[in-house]
Amino acid sequence: MSYKVLHIPFWYPTQDDPYKASFIKNHIVALNNYCDNFIYHIEVRPNRKWSVRHRKISKKEKELIIDVKDSKWFIIEVLTTMSLIYVLLFMLKIKKYDVINFHIAYPICTYLHIIQKFVKTPVIITEHWSAYHFDFGVSKNNKLVRVKRIFHSDISLITVSKSLAEDIRKFSGKLTLEPIIIPNVVDENIFMCLNSIVRSRRFFMVGEWKSPKNPFPVIKAFKELIINYPDIRLIIGGFGPQEKAIKRLINDLKLYNYINYMGSLQKEEVAAEMNKAMAYIHSSNYETFSVVCAEALCCGTPVISSNVGGIREFVNNNNGFLVKKDSDVNHWKDVIEYFITNKDRYDREEISKDARNKFNSQFVGKKYYQVIKNSVNPSYV
Repeated sequence: MSYKVLHIPFWYPTQDDPYKASFIKNHIVALNNYCDNFIYHIEVRPNRKWSVRHRKISKKEKELIIDVKDSKWFIIEVLTTMSLIYVLLFMLKIKKYDVINFHIAYPICTYLHIIQKFVKTPVIITEHWSAYHFDFGVSKNNKLVRVKRIFHSDISLITVSKSLAEDIRKFSGKLTLEPIIIPNVVDENIFMCLNSIVRSRRFFMVGEWKSPKNPFPVIKAFKELIINYPDIRLIIGGFGPQEKAIKRLINDLKLYNYINYMGSLQKEEVAAEMNKAMAYIHSSNYETFSVVCAEALCCGTPVISSNVGGIREFVNNNNGFLVKKDSDVNHWKDVIEYFITNKDRYDREEISKDARNKFNSQFVGKKYYQVIKNSVNPSYV
């Protein structure tokens, strides 16, 4: 049976930012073989001026994006809820859908407990956000009451890692919450092992460079490594608020002949760099999952990563190395040097095969479908 699923993401790729939250779109696309999916992207976001954009993106996609000059939480919550009610009551024949799947709970589900009194369709929330780990950066606990309440509603919850599931349990205070763990999707048509490539002492990092990412100890470690390994190279791709600081540190340490900052890269370029690299490096203070680490493994590239969040659920001694959180420069140097001197330790084909089995769209889509099926028919086991 093909269920009709209404997906309402708060994050989703847009015309002005086509790569935004692509991991959410990939999750939904993985369901296409099992469900009839319709996406209605609703987002209220702070901006310099007010604006409303309501348009059809494709036959199966619409968006309602509201820019507001006020960044107060309550204003965002109310406008988001009003937008949601407008879409549910006036824009859609909600009864024709078997399931409503919200992607990113806050703020779109702030008043879900009220909406569920009138809309009886089963609800699933799929969560990716690391904000629960950091209590949304808020010290006053009473400000988070409305966010915590979301997870006490009648919902099924999907998280991309056990780590995020535990974060939400602790954050919400609902310790009996049992989320279903469904990993993010890796495009197996792009991220694959190319064994024909000859690899030198080359390492790779890429990301949206903003907190909690922390690439700086790795860059400093390369200053020490070039003394004994003058042929070592680090390639950095990506963009974000930390970009200027990264470039400045490279210049200050006079590493411009050893570290190449390439800027934004297409997925195909990222996959090519991963295949060229001896190892992929990921330094971060927290990650709910880290798609980029999964992509590296699908390329057969060992991962050197901070031992944080969801990463430790799939990076291990067989496919990489986990570095203690807050490790100093010397520790990063020692780990990278270990990879240089033990470059043949890892079976790249086996790493790729294992990762591609875990993160391909067919596997993820099938797991996702079982959650949809169980939400529609709770007696299903």
